[in-house]
Amino acid sequence: MIMSGINELLWDAHCCVPLLPSTLLAQLLKRHHQSGFSFVSVNIGMDMIPLDRILSVAENFCEEIRKTDYLVLARSAQDVAQASRENRLAISFDLEGGTPFFESEYMVELFSRLGLRQTTLAYNRNNLLAGGCFDTDMGLTESGKKIISAMSRHGIIIDCSHMGFRSSIDVMCLAKSPVIFSHSNAFAVTKSDRNIYDYQIKACAQTGGVICVSGLSWLLGEEQPSVDGLIRHIDYIANLVGIEHVGLGLDYIYEHQVDDIPKGVDLKYWWPRSSLQGRQFKCSFIPPEEISSLAAKLLRMYSKEEAKKILGLNMLRIAEQVWTSNK
Repeated sequence: MIMSGINELLWDAHCCVPLLPSTLLAQLLKRHHQSGFSFVSVNIGMDMIPLDRILSVAENFCEEIRKTDYLVLARSAQDVAQASRENRLAISFDLEGGTPFFESEYMVELFSRLGLRQTTLAYNRNNLLAGGCFDTDMGLTESGKKIISAMSRHGIIIDCSHMGFRSSIDVMCLAKSPVIFSHSNAFAVTKSDRNIYDYQIKACAQTGGVICVSGLSWLLGEEQPSVDGLIRHIDYIANLVGIEHVGLGLDYIYEHQVDDIPKGVDLKYWWPRSSLQGRQFKCSFIPPEEISSLAAKLLRMYSKEEAKKILGLNMLRIAEQVWTSNK
């Protein structure tokens, strides 16, 4: 799709849909497709979601993709490139937190076969693998190290969004392939415990990785999240570590439903009030339709080749390096 001078692959490293087996994935993601995206990573579960629900959701999503002409389940970087040429939307899955692995390398392989291509080890709170950003971070555990090794063998990108500082640095010191932050912004621009420090940004870049900037209002520090706010974070990270290490992870939430969070889950525990850094406004998101405006503004700031890297080619490079290791 030709859009604002860009005729290239567009990559969104993270979005959320209702985590219900009944979710009509194809109907929701039509907006990503019509906006010109070539790829989006779809969340299928978090640390607080039971395994049976996650597997049911994944099964439903795979069936939705199979029966929809404009969707394709991406198992390789080549699948994404081909989908882009054919004006189709490639999809892979991600997990926010590694609890569903149950510390088992076999479970990592199982999820990889289902289409999982990136995972963060902890979601906001500590688990048996690593520390979360809203907890007393104890660092990467021995089980966490084992799971990282299995993820590398099975072509799953290691994602450090939502993880604690110490754990994220442990991961990046241990990883033998590029690491990403799929939806995190720069703490130096917006003070939020979910954003990441310059040290983390530099450590990620040293792995060859990419920091994908989020359109979430809390992480931008804006009541009404804007493309200009997104660009402030993009430009800060690009100036700090280079264009090659910046991407997009809008973290857009489609039709959030209370029913998709199991009964008994305390959301104030998973997202404590203190995490808002004094902000009282509700969370809102930059929608996928804003990609055209973002592309146009990036072209006024950077060269066409640089803009193409931010909009998708940097993450395609990561997929080429990591997904191709899948056996």
